[in-house]
Amino acid sequence: GNYAIAYFLSAAPDFSYKNYIDIYNVLSEKVKNSYYGKKLFEKLNSIKVLDSKDENGIAEIVKENELITIYAIDPAKKTVELNKKFYERNKYTLIDIWASWCSPCRKTNIDIRAKKDAYLKKGLLIIGFSLDTDFDNWKEAIKTDKTDWLQISDLKGNESPIAKYLKLTVIPSNVLLNSRGEIIARNITLQELDNLLL
Repeated sequence: GNYAIAYFLSAAPDFSYKNYIDIYNVLSEKVKNSYYGKKLFEKLNSIKVLDSKDENGIAEIVKENELITIYAIDPAKKTVELNKKFYERNKYTLIDIWASWCSPCRKTNIDIRAKKDAYLKKGLLIIGFSLDTDFDNWKEAIKTDKTDWLQISDLKGNESPIAKYLKLTVIPSNVLLNSRGEIIARNITLQELDNLLL
């Protein structure tokens, strides 16, 4: 019957549908119908489809023959899979790792926005991967920064498998992949990208 339970559950580092749906189900109706109860239910449903693909959470990174595959969701809560076929569409794919609460990341969003169309014409696709845990904050930042390129997240923050896989200590950060899905550079600058795409 405690409203705080709904608030704290959604921020749990091991948050997933299978881990917390049973707890949600025993909450009182008052808590379920509260603001935080509804937010919790919304977050549970948004990641439900991905739990079947990853036993450890809602995002997955698989390295097989140097191929990096990532499962996440977009702002419409649709599952997105970055796989071999996805990477083959472009010469390069830049995954920019950011978060709504990171001021330098938001500045990077603006810088990328000015160049992303030119980059795409030269064979570079840009994807934003957010380390947010709050869906609404992430979506609002996308709207505010006008980041109209593909944005995905697993809503697990620093506990995200991608953050752990890349051993991230700071953001913004990025990885550049070739058309085979292999990481060929990390934390490349926009100037270095300009030189690469000449």
